[in-house]
Amino acid sequence: MDNTLSSLQRQMQQALISPGCDTGKQAESFIRPTSRLSAEACLSIYQRSYCSRLQSCMREQFPALCHALGASVFNDFSMDYLSRHPSTCYTLYELGRLFPDYLKATRPDSNSGQESSEQEYSEQEIWIDFMVQMASFERKMFALFDAPGHEGQRLATNDTDDKHLCLQPAVRLGRYDFPLMDYYLAVRHGASPDLPPMKITHVLLVRKEYRIHILTLTPAHATFLAAVRNGLSVTDALAYTADQLKIPHSGVLQSWHASKGVREVWLSAGLFIDTQQ
Repeated sequence: MDNTLSSLQRQMQQALISPGCDTGKQAESFIRPTSRLSAEACLSIYQRSYCSRLQSCMREQFPALCHALGASVFNDFSMDYLSRHPSTCYTLYELGRLFPDYLKATRPDSNSGQESSEQEYSEQEIWIDFMVQMASFERKMFALFDAPGHEGQRLATNDTDDKHLCLQPAVRLGRYDFPLMDYYLAVRHGASPDLPPMKITHVLLVRKEYRIHILTLTPAHATFLAAVRNGLSVTDALAYTADQLKIPHSGVLQSWHASKGVREVWLSAGLFIDTQQ
């Protein structure tokens, strides 16, 4: 038997996240019994506490999805996910990184042999779409806490010229088929919202001074910010937005520069840094 440290670590991890596997019967090979407990009994204690800790971390990272599924079902999904994607990092921060991909890859309606009416299939698909998108939204939110941000750089102000505006690093854009932001905030505030109907929404996440803010966007706002993120200057992005959405350029400029308009609100929210240091 390979008794190297890495091998023992793999055996221990497999035994912890898969209590029913054969590794549990081999506990004597990597756990010493005590005068009162066998090696297998000692392993059982670790299994219960380890799994409980991982499930707690997953619920903390995906609170709205946990509410939607119910804690019991969410825990089942979590443990199946962790058995397929065990933790490989010294910190549990990365624990849920692949969870949205896991939900997408294992969605039950991907079975082409499923027998159901078109209406039933559509309703099931919509339910699963909500779960996958909520997981993606919450993972993006969670990861933004420790992502590179504007700290150490000067945020732009109303006096900053447009040519010196640049999106700060801790900005994330998302397009979803459901009003995920409203559902997420309701859960975080202790409410028990029902699953919402489909409604295309554009959401912006931004971290300013170590706090995350969530903003809803119009299609025009989302088009403009995506253009800036992709390298266009503010001036060119305004023109691009007007062209893409077939709206007057003058109207876009007026909305951008108006008192308490888009520019002023976004500067206050901390979306831009001033590149003229």
